[in-house]
Amino acid sequence: MSTLLRLRLAGMVKGDTIKVKFNGYPLTVTGPVKPLTATPSSAWFHIEISPKWVKAGYNTIVLRLEAKRSAANPVVLDGLDVVVSYTDKILANQRQ
Repeated sequence: MSTLLRLRLAGMVKGDTIKVKFNGYPLTVTGPVKPLTATPSSAWFHIEISPKWVKAGYNTIVLRLEAKRSAANPVVLDGLDVVVSYTDKILANQRQ
């Protein structure tokens, strides 16, 4: 089983970074899928989550933007997915 948190943030520029916690656990954010540029644009971040941290029902995600620029150009979270894949378990059951 694997779990992936996907975040889409609009208005990101080169030099912006994010810190993320999932149910209180700090996550390792390596950067956006595509490199940021000087022009504000949308960026997807794909972050691995331990399946043990995912609860049935509500889960809490804390997102913190770290930027060395003015707040005149806001960054907006406009996409969020938690993708849980049971592929390993399904394949194991098919082999039996």
